[in-house]
Amino acid sequence: MTSLSLPVGAERVADLYSVTVPVEDQGKSALKSGVREAFAQVLLKVTGRKDVMSKPEVIAAQSRASSYVLQYSYSTVTLTGQKKQTEKRLNVDFQHKAIQALLRQAQLPMWTANRPNVLIWLVVDDTRHRQLMGAETLPDMQEASRTRARLRGLPLSIPLLDLEDNRALPVDDVWGFNSSLIESASLRYNSDAVLVGRVVITST
Repeated sequence: MTSLSLPVGAERVADLYSVTVPVEDQGKSALKSGVREAFAQVLLKVTGRKDVMSKPEVIAAQSRASSYVLQYSYSTVTLTGQKKQTEKRLNVDFQHKAIQALLRQAQLPMWTANRPNVLIWLVVDDTRHRQLMGAETLPDMQEASRTRARLRGLPLSIPLLDLEDNRALPVDDVWGFNSSLIESASLRYNSDAVLVGRVVITST
């Protein structure tokens, strides 16, 4: 993955202290483990640091993660794929002042709600051909990319891959990281940063 920066303003993220995690059921054990997982995810979103859960103050706080919860609820979603499956999810809203107090105690930085909007150009090579991820292509990669962005609280934009994009930026130029063409094609999306990536699928 390679990134480029563009001179554009940031976007405000409204749900920094809300997290949704999958759970097996609505039992007490699943609730406890789900809240702990949600606690770790909200700290990652607020700080942007992968090592946030290694701090002693944070490790101690995770054992009482439920005390940071403002409210929670359950939902059931239908997963996309060849077989229709459902997944139960736990939606947790945390007390932002309590989370902020913990981070100050642990001397950890807090990332503001103003986050860069990231445009992603992703090429997938399945050994037969290369394809760009766009609004109507590679839905599994789209979902994976959006999931990773949500974990960091980052707004993500996926290119339309319409006639204008196809003319301005051929797939091989993304694969070869033609920075001038990528920057030029990205301007129409008004993003703050551009992420360029390549995925090689060696087996299915």
